[in-house]
Amino acid sequence: PNSQAGDPTAAESTLPMRDELMTFGQLGKQVAFVGDSRSIGVYDVKTKKLARQVYNPQLTPFSMAIGESGEQLIVGGMDGGLKVFSLESIDGLDRFQQNRMLRRDAEAPRKAHNHPITAVAVSDQARIAATGDANGEIKLWSSETKPPLELTGDAGAYSHLLSYQDDQILFAAVENKIVYWQIGDKKTAASDFAGAVFDQPLTSMVIGPDAKGLAIGEANGRVTLWTPDGDE
Repeated sequence: PNSQAGDPTAAESTLPMRDELMTFGQLGKQVAFVGDSRSIGVYDVKTKKLARQVYNPQLTPFSMAIGESGEQLIVGGMDGGLKVFSLESIDGLDRFQQNRMLRRDAEAPRKAHNHPITAVAVSDQARIAATGDANGEIKLWSSETKPPLELTGDAGAYSHLLSYQDDQILFAAVENKIVYWQIGDKKTAASDFAGAVFDQPLTSMVIGPDAKGLAIGEANGRVTLWTPDGDE
């Protein structure tokens, strides 16, 4: 909870271990995986081949997301660091270009939060990144907004963030409920997602079929599909 803002160890003590992370691209064409080595492999789902490998020695990944177009990977770190990697393929690049890309990968992460970044989302189209940490802080990063826009909400560690409707709405999953911000209307206060209280902790939240609604997974294996028409 936000009452622990001055005590980073208190915020971190209740976090589940994340020895391995995996995330899919929005269209299911890519999957990114990282284990103990902290080196992130991005694979082409169709060919099952490694398409890109990224590593930053100063970053211990704790959350990550692939942009809609599959061109960017955003990674939130255990120490609050934030890094956006280009997923441009190195195939066909000469050695100079490959080394330049590796140097960009190794550049120091941005210090975005004072607590572990538990959830991230990225929009290639709007050039917006959202980050949430273990202390309930949400920040919206944009090339047009410096410093980042801080969103307010009465919650603990966010587990998932999701941009919706061309970046008009930002959804967040926390424990067994969902909250949202109407960022298109410049509203920084969170609203509860009416009726969206679940029996179990939420384990996943993705855009629904045909880019409409949300598909929400719970720890007991139950999946709920919400649509804008109110069907479930």
